[in-house]
Amino acid sequence: FEDAKPAFCNILETLKPTLVMYDLFQPWAAEAAYQYHIAAVLFLTISAVAGSYLLHNIINPSLKYPFFESDFLDRENKKINRFMHPTANGTLNKDRNLKAFELSCKFVFIKTSREIESKYLDYFPSLMENEIVPVGPLVQESIFKEDDTKIMDWLSQKEPWSVVFVSFGSEYFLSKDEMHEIASGLLLSEVSFIRVLRLHPDEKITIEEALPQGFAEEIERNNKGMLVQGWVPQAKILRHGRIGGFLSHCGWGSAVEGMVFGVPIIAMPMVYEQSRNAKVVVDIGMGMDVPRDKINQRLRREEVARVIKHVLLQEEGKQIRRKAKEMSERMRR
Repeated sequence: FEDAKPAFCNILETLKPTLVMYDLFQPWAAEAAYQYHIAAVLFLTISAVAGSYLLHNIINPSLKYPFFESDFLDRENKKINRFMHPTANGTLNKDRNLKAFELSCKFVFIKTSREIESKYLDYFPSLMENEIVPVGPLVQESIFKEDDTKIMDWLSQKEPWSVVFVSFGSEYFLSKDEMHEIASGLLLSEVSFIRVLRLHPDEKITIEEALPQGFAEEIERNNKGMLVQGWVPQAKILRHGRIGGFLSHCGWGSAVEGMVFGVPIIAMPMVYEQSRNAKVVVDIGMGMDVPRDKINQRLRREEVARVIKHVLLQEEGKQIRRKAKEMSERMRR
């Protein structure tokens, strides 16, 4: 990123903006802005729990973060230490991130709202002098494309709140074992689903190998599922009245979309800060997480099926569905 600074300075000199917004890995952008007497503000696209936990561990590494129970905290501490200490261009991640906070002019903007993360937002003043400003969920309205018709037509054949949407974002590629357990869990749940499949371009694996034997034939026979490869209109799918659950990795962008559209989230975090985001979703009552095997942390198809049925079909899931709708209304005011 730092190598882009000269070209960025040329852009600033040409356009002469009044404000530059930058992210955690671009403190050099703020330095460039100040060279031209332009204000610069850090804009966090991560959750408040992820941002405050990161800043806490940079500033107060010996102190316990106040919002996590011991077992969860132990696991997250290992992850955050692996994240903070890699070096790029001679600078540790944690030093680059701290500098991004320190260079922000008076404010730090963050993509969240008080309705879902008030206690984490209120923790920031103990970590920095700048005011933390939640700017809301910033979910873009969906745009109609001709390619979407097949998905929308299939959805329209289903009952309201009866379909689970399954997607794990654009950055993480599921292992073959994870793909098989999730697929088998979907069949066991007997719930209709749309599943987005992304295969790693460097791995020689076919769609047939990525799925359990007979999976594609089974969903074609019973019309219970739809497989989609590549990009899908996620926001449009989530706001569709037939969607009753979102099986998600809980990347913050996806989690926020699910919450804004009032879809209960079945949380299956994979990497990075996703487990912290999933904790927010579960703690506010908008979702339920899929437990992993306590010994080897593997996904189990039986647990995948159990949680899907709990959220979409069972009486106990009504509270989650009600809370999801209520929170959506509050976030969209």
